Amino acid sequence: MALPVLSLAELIRRKPPAVELCAYTPAGLTELLPGLAPGTITEITGARSSGRTALVQAALAAATQEGELCALVDGGSTFCPASGQAAGVVLDRLLWVQCGRHLQNALQAADMILHGGGFRVTVLDLCEFRAEELQRVPLSWWHRFRLAVENTPGMLLITAGQPVARQSATTQIQLAPRTAKWSGNLLRGLDLEASLRKPMRAETARLRAEAG
Repeated sequence: MALPVLSLAELIRRKPPAVELCAYTPAGLTELLPGLAPGTITEITGARSSGRTALVQAALAAATQEGELCALVDGGSTFCPASGQAAGVVLDRLLWVQCGRHLQNALQAADMILHGGGFRVTVLDLCEFRAEELQRVPLSWWHRFRLAVENTPGMLLITAGQPVARQSATTQIQLAPRTAKWSGNLLRGLDLEASLRKPMRAETARLRAEAG
């Protein structure tokens, strides 16, 4: 039997009552961060193959495995559900919004989700957009997002090639790849370096992303 098609607004109206939120810190970042805190915006930046996807999937996996609802606004429509599931994401607890590389649609979807509430972790994936496109986004968007999450149990993670939310972001994490593990032509894992750029700290954390 075919599943009913629901609008994003209908899904938000059906959200469950709020429950207490834990702060989620993927393994390997605990010495660098106290946790991805509720009521804040965290930016995760870096070049391709820097570990952005692995870090986001780790946060989504931690939250959904605790029974929380999460949302992924997929600006470039690049999310692979099978890969996410292999990383531990509980797909039944993830709202996936594909935006087909339409930046305005991605911003509007994130805005609706954040103001609707009910999602512990909302990810806004802007990795497929060029820097010049993101620089043209009015600062009022990021300010609006910050006001939407402040004093709520939800949090917003923004992933992009470079920081975009500026003063509206509470935390900025910059990722860089160090070494790759190959099995023939298959990438089996990455050793990553994470630097906390906001608030600025001198130390870095080392992370390892392994293929399932």
